[in-house]
Amino acid sequence: MTGASYVLLAAVAVSAIFPREVAALAMCFLAFGDPVAGISGRYLRAGKVCYPRALAADALCLGTCLVLGLVLRWMGLSVDIMDIVAGSLGATLGQAVPLRLNDNLLMPLLAGAAICLFRL
Repeated sequence: MTGASYVLLAAVAVSAIFPREVAALAMCFLAFGDPVAGISGRYLRAGKVCYPRALAADALCLGTCLVLGLVLRWMGLSVDIMDIVAGSLGATLGQAVPLRLNDNLLMPLLAGAAICLFRL
């Protein structure tokens, strides 16, 4: 399976499991946070800019997700600030944890789960 296959599987899964606004936010975190982490991780590795490059890439992923969540909230998505924070942390955790499961599937699932757990 390719990365796109996991994105499709993630989109179907989060759409079936979570409320619409949570699924939309989780998939947006994947669409923006994962590429930022990947590109910055490659750049930092190639230029040897900083030693803990994985931490820097994860921090950029988290920052991207937070800013994106705030922009989407400003545009009318009905999510709270704490939903954005919890989802951003979940997405970053899904991107950062080195599991055999593809991060394209793990990121939105963990983001959605974090938001829904926080809402309890």
